[in-house]
Amino acid sequence: MACLLATALPVGASALMIWPIHPVIEEGQSATALWLENRGSEPVLIQLRIFDWQQRDGENHYRRQSDLVGSPPMMEVAPGQRQMVRLIRRVPPPSSGERAWRVILDEIPTASADDEPAGQPRAGVALQMRYSLPLFDHGGDIVPEHVEDVASMLDWRVIRESGRRYLEVRNRGERHVRLTEVSFDRRATVTEGLLGYVLVDSHRRWPLEGVTPGDALFARVNGGEPVRLARWSSAP
Repeated sequence: MACLLATALPVGASALMIWPIHPVIEEGQSATALWLENRGSEPVLIQLRIFDWQQRDGENHYRRQSDLVGSPPMMEVAPGQRQMVRLIRRVPPPSSGERAWRVILDEIPTASADDEPAGQPRAGVALQMRYSLPLFDHGGDIVPEHVEDVASMLDWRVIRESGRRYLEVRNRGERHVRLTEVSFDRRATVTEGLLGYVLVDSHRRWPLEGVTPGDALFARVNGGEPVRLARWSSAP
């Protein structure tokens, strides 16, 4: 299950539009909604699944769960139509801390009138699109934090393993972080867009390919202004 979502395609890469891309279960609520819109000319068949999301040893791990469900779990969206999906929590919110899920929507290939007859070789391969959205649920003891406060709970280091270099970022705070526009010394770009998420009390690693590490690491944290992150001086 750990490698299930290794390659998640960006929302909007096909005719299917999905919003919001950062769904949230608001305080006092037990559900939130997603909207799907088919801007193409053919019906789109979608399967929805929700996985528990954790990070261990610097990697994402996912497992099946039943505490949060999607309704409907399977749907067909006609051209030009919209479909609302409810994400429903079936258990109380966490009493403390933060819980993370991944909402996965898969486009299921469907047969068309132009398909080859049964038993005949096909001329091509039907491509399946996958959309991966984060979803977080906060305990009642967590109060909103400024971006600067969240960033102060992060630190980083560069390690070498099996001949490869990795950037590791650790989150010692009570909320997840989203890292974008990451660079060393504001010159050596690690990524111009989204690098990834670091969950609560976890660390995440990314391979450094063609990037020379510097003495300072800068990043946008949860969409704020670029900040300098502290060096990681001890093991987790």
